[in-house]
Amino acid sequence: MILRRIADALRRQDWTQVIIELIIVIVGIFLGLQVDDWNTERQNKIEGNEYLSRLYQDLEYDIGHFEINRRGTVSKIRLLNTMEKIIKRGDTAWREPFTTDTGVDIEIDLFGALEYSTAFAWSFPNVRTTTFVDMQNSGAMILSFVLIFLIILRKA
Repeated sequence: MILRRIADALRRQDWTQVIIELIIVIVGIFLGLQVDDWNTERQNKIEGNEYLSRLYQDLEYDIGHFEINRRGTVSKIRLLNTMEKIIKRGDTAWREPFTTDTGVDIEIDLFGALEYSTAFAWSFPNVRTTTFVDMQNSGAMILSFVLIFLIILRKA
């Protein structure tokens, strides 16, 4: 329809109408592209915030698992140090209360300390990488790093 009006104006050599029609078309295209850019930016912000939220949840999960292993390791080191002192003193009748890494209070002797301190049967923490892999696969890594950088700058 607009092309027909422009063609009619060209045949009549009505340059004012041709210029007005072309300006209308150009402004319409520009506005359409601008609205599309705004929408894309809005979607990118929403997606970036979603990724940040998921990464935060994954990190909280990972920290919890590493904390469990840390407490177990600290308990084992404490028992090994205690056993070393007991063995140096030759006190085979040693017994004392002990709180395990899970918070259970027990009374432990030399052989219990040996058994508990050498039991390395804990599982390695299951580090969550699903969000990170999703970001890699979607190509959103750069966008997310830019958003994280901007958030850090804003808080600084």
